[in-house]
Amino acid sequence: MILKEVRTAAGNRTALLGGVLLGGFIPFSVYWLMHQEAPASAPLCELAGHPVTFAHLLVLGGLAYSAKTVYQWGRAVFADRFKAVGFTLLVEGILTFGHSDVLIFPALGILVLINSIAATSRLAETDLKPVLNSARPSRTAARRSEPAAVSPVTLTEGTSRPAALPQPAAEAFARA
Repeated sequence: MILKEVRTAAGNRTALLGGVLLGGFIPFSVYWLMHQEAPASAPLCELAGHPVTFAHLLVLGGLAYSAKTVYQWGRAVFADRFKAVGFTLLVEGILTFGHSDVLIFPALGILVLINSIAATSRLAETDLKPVLNSARPSRTAARRSEPAAVSPVTLTEGTSRPAALPQPAAEAFARA
């Protein structure tokens, strides 16, 4: 799984750029929010005597995104659930709660690498044109999303061709 993702990432520069931007942004954001923004933010409430800020809630979102991928990689590398959970908790925990740059920056590098390669692989394997163009749907896309009316089709005896086109197909044919 991992070597396939690395090969896929290396063979597609466009997907690599998108994967690094999308996958690498999350761990960096978690680091920045937790170590720069949260200490300076106004608390929303307190939890167990500690202030909770909006930045902390965003960090939870980043951890939810990243931890699943890190766990999947840990399972593939270590072939053991227990080790994968330990690896995920350690790396994500160091990034989030660590105070030593000697530990934080290597953890950040590992997470950026894992999430970037995973996102790159996913981008390379899927066609994102429909997703990227969804902001401005074309007339063709709008027609495709309309539910087709069900109409009976009669077959001409001895052939596999319909005697008449179903109503939506006939309308589409007439517009063309």
